[in-house]
Amino acid sequence: MEFAYFDGDDIGGPLELLLLEDKVSDASNYSKLVSVAMGQLISDLKSNPEVDVLFSGGDDLLAVWRQDGIDVSEIERIRRRFAGLCGRTISVGVGSSAPEALGNLRKAKLSGKDRTVAPVVIHE
Repeated sequence: MEFAYFDGDDIGGPLELLLLEDKVSDASNYSKLVSVAMGQLISDLKSNPEVDVLFSGGDDLLAVWRQDGIDVSEIERIRRRFAGLCGRTISVGVGSSAPEALGNLRKAKLSGKDRTVAPVVIHE
């Protein structure tokens, strides 16, 4: 099994700014765009019969692949679609366990966001 932890980049700040500027309608529209993008991300993942979405809330999502070998190009395609739908980026951490995926997500965030960090696998 392998895990992928997705987390939107800087999603809350723009929403808070819109609310502080009393642009409630714009904040609502922005929130709907992010929700649609997350819905599409979930749909994309669920279209793979080997993937289970373990949880999704706000701009966070944890998925597990029942077999080893997450296709990082699939993750990158999903990330690009997310950004195209809502104008925000998303970072992803991949690992052989949920803690490793979360650790790699933190590395993705700390190294500039808008990227996927996966463990390096050396094949002999």
